[in-house]
Amino acid sequence: MHLITKQALELYFRHLLPAGTLALNITNAHLDMAPVVAALAAALGRHAVIIENDADPERRIFHARWALLSSRPFPPAILAAAGRPAARPEVLVWTDDYSNLFRILK
Repeated sequence: MHLITKQALELYFRHLLPAGTLALNITNAHLDMAPVVAALAAALGRHAVIIENDADPERRIFHARWALLSSRPFPPAILAAAGRPAARPEVLVWTDDYSNLFRILK
C-alpha cells in the first residue's frame, strides 16, 4: 500500500520528465485498485487511464491491468485502447497515514 499513496506518487512524478507517464501494475484478484488510482489522479491533477489485456494461456499471456498517469492529456490512440478509472466517492485518497482495503474489496 505504501507504494500507491499520494506521497509516493508525488515522489515518482518528481523523477519523471514533464512529459513522462507513470505506469502502475494494478492487477489484483481481490482488490479493485482503479478507484484508488482515480482518487489519486484527481488529487494530483493528473490524467489517468486503465489498460487491460485478456489472458491467452496458449501463448502464455496472463491477464494484466495497468494504470497510466500523466501530467498531459493522453493521445487519441491511447484513449481508444484504454478506459477511465471509475471514481467512487467512498474511496478516499490514500496517503502515508490513510488507506482502506475494505473499500476496494471485489
